[in-house]
Amino acid sequence: MSRIHIVIAYENLRPKEKAKIWKRFFNKLSEDRQDMVVTARAKRYVLEEESLTELDWNGREIRNGKQSIVSESENSCLNLEHAQGMN
Repeated sequence: MSRIHIVIAYENLRPKEKAKIWKRFFNKLSEDRQDMVVTARAKRYVLEEESLTELDWNGREIRNGKQSIVSESENSCLNLEHAQGMN
């Protein structure tokens, strides 16, 4: 047995907790990638759009969403179409 798998149940994140995770990722992205611009409009969309805030994403799913947005926008500005494609 080289690996042991267990299931740990967590309650769904509340909207404030999801927003906090997104904000940390936005800040980290700004620190790590000066060539990447996350507009205020994109941040508002991710943090306030009901279709996104109601998703039951956990921290890993939020991180994966952020990674997908970054990889899709490597040669362009981050915009709402990238975020909309995530749901």
